[in-house]
Amino acid sequence: MKIILLTEDELSALVGRAVDDALETFITKHSDKVKSRTNYITAADVAKMTNAHFTTVRRWAKEGLIKGYKIDRKLLFDSDEVDEFVRKKQIQRRIFPES
Repeated sequence: MKIILLTEDELSALVGRAVDDALETFITKHSDKVKSRTNYITAADVAKMTNAHFTTVRRWAKEGLIKGYKIDRKLLFDSDEVDEFVRKKQIQRRIFPES
């Protein structure tokens, strides 16, 4: 066994490169399902953007209100589509206030 000492910055850079490499491999393997890794966000991110609960975001996807993409058991959302959904949702709230 070999022990290597790394600073926090070195470890962070090493892990960052490993994650980037793994994502690139994943995207290449699933290129038919993934447009670009920077365009996709998680349901938790959508929940934060919309001030909704995580389960509400999943329900919206299930009901077809917002398109979710299942990629290896993960539900991801296109950030541009989420922005459009948020814009439309705000318009609807002004016209039809929720009770």
